[in-house]
Amino acid sequence: MDRIPQRPPLTPVLSCLKGCQTPRKFAGSFGVRPLLPKGANVIAVAALSRHAQRRINACEAPSDTPQNARSIRALAAFACVFGVLTLFGGGVALFGGPAAEAAAGDVVPVVLWFNFLAGFAYIGAGIGLFRLRRWAVLLAAGIALASGIILAFLTWHILDGRPYEMRTLVAMTVRTVLWGAIAAVSWGWFRRVRTR
Repeated sequence: MDRIPQRPPLTPVLSCLKGCQTPRKFAGSFGVRPLLPKGANVIAVAALSRHAQRRINACEAPSDTPQNARSIRALAAFACVFGVLTLFGGGVALFGGPAAEAAAGDVVPVVLWFNFLAGFAYIGAGIGLFRLRRWAVLLAAGIALASGIILAFLTWHILDGRPYEMRTLVAMTVRTVLWGAIAAVSWGWFRRVRTR
């Protein structure tokens, strides 16, 4: 007598079907020709092989894991606050009038505009990380890369003997290192979640 395969738990099946694909596409992804009519009960899909179970587990979102998600969400909150402060500081320097321009000193316009616009990206990355979205890691890495490019431009600007403020150089260095660290920490967190 043929051994009847043990059905995998139904909850991850439902989770995968809800978040990834329909039962017919799900069965087809394993090379199984779906013989069931459209709208068939998803319990029939639960009779797939152990390989299917591994695929189901891989399909589950990382939000089902980690209580230690609090750490990545704290990092996300910091990124959002940093973005708001960046927008405020850049907005005052750009649109605050003659008094604000005088207080800013020898600003480098390209750097100032970059930092102001990057504030929106900071907030976007923070929101994405708070919601545990993997695209936010790529956005954080992109911010770090762009900040590094602007830092290189600022270095060239300084070596060319043009006016600048030391606090601008310090700020760009801190921003580049900070977003590089955020991207690295969040990537490591998502990688650990993926392999659990």
